[in-house]
Amino acid sequence: MYRNALRPDAWLTESHRFDMPGESAEIRLGVHATDTFDAAVAYAVHKASQEGDLIGGEPNCGIVFELDMSGLEPLPEADAVVVAKYEEIVISALQDVINEAKPGNVEDLAVVVGCFVQDMMEDGEPVETYEDWFAAFWTEHVFVPGPWVILYQLELLAENDSETLMIVLQDTFKHGHFPLELWAQAIGQYRYMDLVGFDRLLRVWAIRPVSALLVDDEFVDDDENEPQWFSMYDVGHPVNELLWDSGRRVDNPKFHGTDISRARNEFPEIEDVIVSQWPYGQPDGIGPL
Repeated sequence: MYRNALRPDAWLTESHRFDMPGESAEIRLGVHATDTFDAAVAYAVHKASQEGDLIGGEPNCGIVFELDMSGLEPLPEADAVVVAKYEEIVISALQDVINEAKPGNVEDLAVVVGCFVQDMMEDGEPVETYEDWFAAFWTEHVFVPGPWVILYQLELLAENDSETLMIVLQDTFKHGHFPLELWAQAIGQYRYMDLVGFDRLLRVWAIRPVSALLVDDEFVDDDENEPQWFSMYDVGHPVNELLWDSGRRVDNPKFHGTDISRARNEFPEIEDVIVSQWPYGQPDGIGPL
């Protein structure tokens, strides 16, 4: 296994590789990073859950890196394809509204699209109760899975760049799908085909292990001697501990979730501080939706 960097080919060395049937390696390869700390937390907990305790029984936990990815090209990754699966629902509804309104110019189009987005958002998502932590945390703090997640990106274009909105919609209606890059922006997840070295590492956090299942009770007592429990009615954030800080800050940092073993391998410069802050490891059974 390679050391001293996050590598775009690391997926090929994964012992617990996650991919969908029929997917090519191309859509999975890359250093994966997200716009939000919460998304990285979910992936970090999942990774630690897969890997289990470390050699010698040392407890494992999720690790989150904050990264400076400026100057690197963000590419869409597999989750962009997944959320776009039923995009024809959004495209059909949007085209019906535009055809009915018959906007005369790009500004009129932006108004129509903005109103469409607001109407759809006001309808809201159905309230769903989950029994497992990953699904509940993801839906509550990252994004609701499914094609409607693209609405916010359409709203941003309507508010800030009506010319690009016109071009995107013309291309979408012609080919029957939104640009994959727009989906990547909508979910805030990317892959980078570059080595990401220690010079790009800004901060490192450890994520307290969490229980895979949620408690069917409104109130949950926290016992520091075991993984953190959450209520299915109030899925909060796992405790995190800052392990290392470069002292540098950048605009629009990205975040990457992993576990202790991978983190030490990728950045041996600070492997001594990449240590769980809890005497128990991350339980298994936590995974993607």
